[in-house]
Amino acid sequence: MKGKPIRFHLKNSSILVIVTTILFLFSFLSVFSLTGDILEHAVFIVVGAVIIWAFSFVSYVTLNKFSNIALFIALLLLIATLVFGSGAAGRSLFIMNRYIQTFYPIAFLVIFFMVSFLASNIKDHQAITRSEAIFLFVVLGGFCIGIALRNMSTAVLLMITGWLIMFIADVKPKYLFIFIFICLLGGVMYISVGSIKEKKATEQLAIENSKDRGSTVANRVKYWMTGESDTKGYGKQMTLAKAAVARSGLSPTGPGKGILKQSMAEGENDFIFALICEEFGFVVGSIILFLYFIFFITTVQLSNKSSGIFAKLYAVGIGFLITAQGLVHIGANLGVIPATGQTLPFISKGGVTLLVSCFAVGILLNIAKQNGNDAIED
Repeated sequence: MKGKPIRFHLKNSSILVIVTTILFLFSFLSVFSLTGDILEHAVFIVVGAVIIWAFSFVSYVTLNKFSNIALFIALLLLIATLVFGSGAAGRSLFIMNRYIQTFYPIAFLVIFFMVSFLASNIKDHQAITRSEAIFLFVVLGGFCIGIALRNMSTAVLLMITGWLIMFIADVKPKYLFIFIFICLLGGVMYISVGSIKEKKATEQLAIENSKDRGSTVANRVKYWMTGESDTKGYGKQMTLAKAAVARSGLSPTGPGKGILKQSMAEGENDFIFALICEEFGFVVGSIILFLYFIFFITTVQLSNKSSGIFAKLYAVGIGFLITAQGLVHIGANLGVIPATGQTLPFISKGGVTLLVSCFAVGILLNIAKQNGNDAIED
């Protein structure tokens, strides 16, 4: 008599917790290995874990009521950063003796508002009208333009995520294609103007630290395509990142024994994946990449199991935003795409981005709880 096949049950919420915990572990080990200083980052990880736990008990239905306030806060942060922004390329606000980058929180708040707006209007009359679609396009496009003035990659991530959410919400295709065409046309014009400025630049202009991000993007694309850069140190950074990945193989240098990290600025943030590969090996890097795919697939499953429009759109939208940020970071470190300055979610050295991502995961866990029985079988 044949025995029954073993069936393994694992909830979506459990998968999210496991994946996030493993990424936290990699974060703790890699930041300590790269910097030798772990106390501050450990505090961020602990606070992030508390945020995940706390917001898993806060009903997303309740949070949904504050979507208009979320949009207002996003607008205030955007204006404040554009006017008073300081630090690298003016992308941060200097608060309490710290540089706080605001664009990722802004993107999250905009997505939160869009999901709430779509859920409310779809529920009322089962379709988004032309005027409502135009309103969403103006909101999304306006924030993308504002963010692009200081951080092009985050603006692109926000634009694609917002477009995806509207596509899933069955906004009419012709509206979506008109919007994406306008965005692409505007992006090409912005980079083209930046390219003209970039050609006139000299090394002394320090394009990478300039608030003119059009010329920065043009310079990065130029280096990615030709291997030439007009910015001091930028080409060196990219060369070091690819070298760190190339020399990892199956025989990494070992934790704390990396050589290239000593010459890599912002190694624990913008180039942490490459340095993880150098010290821990490409196998570990591949595991990290696999974990992001698992994270996204789990959020898609969570979305499919959700009955409410808000939960469906939020789960897949946030899952895509976090996963896309991770893939962009990894792609830039591998040289597959131009450098973007995006951090690696849950792994790069602690900051506001880490805490916002934890807040997002907390809401995902609450959605899983609201779904009730969310078990999947393997």
